[in-house]
Parts: sequence; C-alpha cells; structure tokens
Amino acid sequence: MPNRNSLQNFVSANPLTRPQDCRRRWVKGSVSLRGALAALALLVVGSLQQALAATTTHTCKSVDVSAYAERIHVRCDVAAPGGFVYFSLATANSAHAARMLSLLTAAHLVQKAIRVEFDPNDTSGTAFGCLASDCRRLLSVGVL
Repeated sequence: MPNRNSLQNFVSANPLTRPQDCRRRWVKGSVSLRGALAALALLVVGSLQQALAATTTHTCKSVDVSAYAERIHVRCDVAAPGGFVYFSLATANSAHAARMLSLLTAAHLVQKAIRVEFDPNDTSGTAFGCLASDCRRLLSVGVL
C-alpha cells in the first residue's frame, strides 16, 4: 500500500487530479460551449427574421376571382410592388383552398378591399400555373 506522502506527491504532480485544474478546464470548455450556443441562437433568430421579413402584404380590390382544377386565384385592381397582379393558391389542400376561395368570393361580391400576404421572391407557384412574371403564391388573405 502506498504511503501518504507518495499519494500526495502523485496528486500534486498529476494535473488531472488537482481540483483547481479541473475547474479551469471546465470553465474554459463551458465558455466555448456558451459561445457555440450563442452563435447557434443568433443563427436561428437571424434565419427566422429573414423568413418573416421575406413576406409582404398588399391591399387591393379584386377584379377577378377564379377557380381551376389545379389552383384558385385572385386578380387585383392595383399591382403590388414588383408588378404582381395575380395571387394564386394550389388546390392540393382542398379544404384550405375552399376557405380561401370563400373569403375571396365574399369580398369580390360585396366589393370589399382585401389584404393579401405573399413572398415576392417565391416563384413556386409556377408548379400550379401561376406565372413568375405577374403572379405569386397566396399565403393568406383578409377582407377589410
């Protein structure tokens, strides 16, 4: 069995067994972990802000509300910035498309203004017949 002096010499000579060295390592490691977590949080918040900032709204009166097999659309009397007069929605989710068509038709019949939300950079509507030059995918609509 080792004597007390040799055990103390081992503990004082081995940096892994000294409590103050373990604390220093933990603090140094936690600082880099904190930095990584802070950077990750900033990245997530920045991405979320960018996604939210990408959408815009436009207020107009409808000139035409139409329903097709693959989409519904509304044509505004005044073009949105970028020259977009059509706002379209795929009918793949038929319940959602029916709700939107109901709102658009009601506003059109009573000649109320609508506020459409869209992403001016999103050209995914071309997949269901929305032209990239003058049409954008409809994200939401409100009757004013």
